[in-house]
Amino acid sequence: MFVLIVFLMSISLIGIIAVQMYWINNAVESKKEQFKNDVQKSLGSVSERINEKERSLFDKKFEGIIENAVLANEAQIKSLFFKK
Repeated sequence: MFVLIVFLMSISLIGIIAVQMYWINNAVESKKEQFKNDVQKSLGSVSERINEKERSLFDKKFEGIIENAVLANEAQIKSLFFKK
């Protein structure tokens, strides 16, 4: 009788440990996926801000050429496009 109780308790303990290991593994995988998504979202945001900043700088340079010469010659405009 005592051996049966010890055996059943051992099986129960092994089952509880297995369930806890499954939950811990599931939580770790979930956190990894969440971190990956957060990093991708941050990189997307940063790249969009850089793109907007470069676009505004390009627009300012183009406006500067137009303002300096009322009729900007074609060579100045082409040089601006081909340098960048």
